[in-house]
Amino acid sequence: MSEHTASMDQETKKAAIIYPKKPKQIPEEIDQILQLTVTKTLVIAVQKEILDKTVF
Repeated sequence: MSEHTASMDQETKKAAIIYPKKPKQIPEEIDQILQLTVTKTLVIAVQKEILDKTVF
């Protein structure tokens, strides 16, 4: 039973990770990074920029 509880605690900690906001990049930087990841089979993190049009 304690193994199950420990496993659940680890999953909860993983879910609670907060990633910091990434700096905005210009399209040329994004293109360069994407090309590099394809040629070298790298993993990247993508942050979507979302605008809330209901807020004035």
